[in-house]
Amino acid sequence: IKGRASKIDITLKNGREVKIRDDGAGIPITEHPQVEGKYTPEVVLTQLRSGSNFEDEERRTLGLYGVGVSLTTFFSSYLRVKIRRDGGTQYEQEFRNNAKEKTEPTFKQVRLSNTFTEILFEPDFDRFEADSFDLDLVRKCLVDFAFCFPEVKFTLKVDKGDREEIR
Repeated sequence: IKGRASKIDITLKNGREVKIRDDGAGIPITEHPQVEGKYTPEVVLTQLRSGSNFEDEERRTLGLYGVGVSLTTFFSSYLRVKIRRDGGTQYEQEFRNNAKEKTEPTFKQVRLSNTFTEILFEPDFDRFEADSFDLDLVRKCLVDFAFCFPEVKFTLKVDKGDREEIR
């Protein structure tokens, strides 16, 4: 997050689906240098400890060394990633059934030049013995993030309600 994104928008839909979108540069959409035949987003989303949370020995996220987003993929009924990088190249890929099924990544050129990473997912609530997100817990987590990264604007929107800034 630090130095890469200025805002992160979180949208909860029907208490079951969440979309997270930031305005950072996005995960590189090139073939992964250590995993032949796979693109970096797929590796980051499906292989533990493949993320890069550190650069020049400075902590840039609240992450767990590449574990969190992979576990999100493994414990989701579905997860769709959309990344737009400099130059207008957009990458999309979807994972279903706790990452047991996946689509091949797609690439397209778009005229817009804004960069982002967007992840839309629905947890496999049966695994968590729950049927929806706990909104109070989501807000608490966002307050914690906002405290740790005051330079990033966090917003939360629930269903069709107004977007609220989290501080």
